[in-house]
Amino acid sequence: MRRGRAEGILALALVLGLGVAAADARAAGAPDADALARQGKCAEAVPLYQKAFRETRDLGVRLGLANCLIALGRTDDAMKEIEAGVGNKTWGPRFLVARGRVHAARRELREAGIDFTRARELAPRDPEIRRAVGDFYRERGTWTLAIPEYRAALELDSSRVEVETALAEALFNDRQSDQALRTYRHAAGRDTTFAPAQLGLGDLLLRSRTTDPAPVAEAATALRRYTRLKPSDPKGWVLLARAEHQLGAADAARAALEQAHQLGDTTSEAALEIVRPERGAPPGSVAAANEAQLGHQLELAGRLEAADSVYRVLLSRDSTSVQASFATAARARVLYRRKDYRHALPLFDRALTLDPKNDEAHFYRGITLKELGRPADAVAAIRRSTELDPKHGDRFFWLGALEEQRGNRAAAEAAYARSVELEPAGELAAKANRQIGFLRLRARQWTAALPPLRRAVELDAGDPQAWLWLAQGLQNAGDRAAAADAYRRVLELDPRNVPAQKGLRSLGTASGVHAVPTSGSRRH
Repeated sequence: MRRGRAEGILALALVLGLGVAAADARAAGAPDADALARQGKCAEAVPLYQKAFRETRDLGVRLGLANCLIALGRTDDAMKEIEAGVGNKTWGPRFLVARGRVHAARRELREAGIDFTRARELAPRDPEIRRAVGDFYRERGTWTLAIPEYRAALELDSSRVEVETALAEALFNDRQSDQALRTYRHAAGRDTTFAPAQLGLGDLLLRSRTTDPAPVAEAATALRRYTRLKPSDPKGWVLLARAEHQLGAADAARAALEQAHQLGDTTSEAALEIVRPERGAPPGSVAAANEAQLGHQLELAGRLEAADSVYRVLLSRDSTSVQASFATAARARVLYRRKDYRHALPLFDRALTLDPKNDEAHFYRGITLKELGRPADAVAAIRRSTELDPKHGDRFFWLGALEEQRGNRAAAEAAYARSVELEPAGELAAKANRQIGFLRLRARQWTAALPPLRRAVELDAGDPQAWLWLAQGLQNAGDRAAAADAYRRVLELDPRNVPAQKGLRSLGTASGVHAVPTSGSRRH
């Protein structure tokens, strides 16, 4: 899903989130501020909230004020209002959410994650808090974690179409396209005036690969609604132009594209060739539609030769633009997936010559260099990718792995820690915490190694390597009973694990023996 649309829905979610506090504030004497907040007019709502709070001292009003200040970017002022309510037994969880939003706005992601998690623990049955946690994960692109939060929010309150739309977006980005389509359809059908649901439905339907004109017609209907609701958004007009074009309505397609041009969009009529049906195909055919996306889908499906053919077609049309950089990098990525690293590297170099800011090309070039035995160059390339786009936890993890491989313990630990900040839960976080713990074990920092190792087994209880290192850390820190339990856990998962067998025997025979951290089975 395009970044602009994701950001637009997130901004709308924040404004709608203001109404959560404002809805409580309404009963306390701030109905006008509440109405303005729901419309996104926080600059006008703030003085009304301030006046209402002076008169009522109501925490609901104060929370509405804080959320509006966040929306206006006045995070310092917002934090002053928030800290006064965090300790309140009734309102505290929602103030924690507001504080989490401040931390997120400041890119203090670790602190934000702590606040959102704590709010959820204190009020697991509050649908607005579950939705706010989902928004936090969605903003970071952690779709797998966002999905259960949105589902929980909808189970608690099924009336919120904006939450259902956010769930659909998360499902799509998590590559659950069928569920995403069903969810978009339900959201768009239940409220035909909610613009993001119409845009999401139309966009997703246009991405389908079918010769059936019915989905395209459905997309056109949704996009016509969207352009009526949001006539100043050029994206809606461009998508509508594509839908009309696929339906064979050339005049309507040109008219929609002209509207997009008047709003500043630069998509040309020639660009509609990306969605033009094959010669001789019936109207509605999208067999040749959107080659770039089709190539990527083929690549993800493992059909590498077919994907490469699509990318070659793109390059045959244009070999010098940013689009050519994308296609060149995509061809290189296909070669990388084939483990043809030697031929992939020059294509990544070519892509970066065309577009030096192609962060994904820098990243894949880095891991290609790793496979070619050039770790120093690999580190430089992956580090550059993190500078261009610092929101990918997996890139920092790879950076940490390479720095660890080169013996740069401090740099490795810093990179792993950044990966955990960006993705504090999930498989990647489990591995990053495990590696932080291992590095500290190697430095004989027994006590310091225990928290990340405990977090690793908490996130992935089936990882015998993490349990082994935790056992060795506990043994070296003097907690023999806990170490024995951890060794036994290793053997439950891997009965032939020799280091665990030796560790358990050492606990029974020699009280002063230190466990030596073993790295032979470490997995990156």
